[in-house]
Amino acid sequence: MKFKTLLLGTSLVLLSACNGDGSEEEAETEASDTEETSQENEANTESDSGEESAEVEDGGLIDKESTEPGWINFAGELGGNPEYLTTDTIEYDPSKQYELSQGAYVAYYNGEEFIETSQMEHGGEIQTVENADNIRISYHKSFNNKINLSEQ
Repeated sequence: MKFKTLLLGTSLVLLSACNGDGSEEEAETEASDTEETSQENEANTESDSGEESAEVEDGGLIDKESTEPGWINFAGELGGNPEYLTTDTIEYDPSKQYELSQGAYVAYYNGEEFIETSQMEHGGEIQTVENADNIRISYHKSFNNKINLSEQ
């Protein structure tokens, strides 16, 4: 009986020792993996933020610092979804062509009088409206780093 007790006790000690070492190694491996992942994430965040800030600065004719929440609907009313941004007025000449880099709503005005809103599902050349002399563009916030209006 003493032999069985001794064998059982020794086995438990050995198993405990083996189990403890494995946990420490796993903890060390997990800690180093977590540290490497954190460093990679920081590096990616730094490079992403650098790219984003460069893109945000170039809105072409869009002044991204002078936007307000909401979008201009087809009746010419500002409101609706706060996930959208609307530009201040942008001077518009119907004899020129303009290109928008992302999908958006383009509201056309003659002075302060609303003419119409045109929806562009994708980027491209905006519609020509003969009587318009200014426009306002409404776009989803997720496009803020990408959207650009340029005169062709």
